[in-house]
Amino acid sequence: MKQSEIHYRYTDDGITVSKAKKFSLSFPGARSARHSGDYIIVTNSLGQNIYVDKFGMKHFS
Repeated sequence: MKQSEIHYRYTDDGITVSKAKKFSLSFPGARSARHSGDYIIVTNSLGQNIYVDKFGMKHFS
């Protein structure tokens, strides 16, 4: 199984989603994050899911 190109990490004020040498997106106050296929799903402080694809585009559900 291929390892995902995008990663997330928990910071003091939320979650940061990044791809090496390409992009870095901050989500202040986010509750959680998880991998789902080629996406990372970030749950913000309001409980909404935000999908981040491998190009750094946000998709709201």
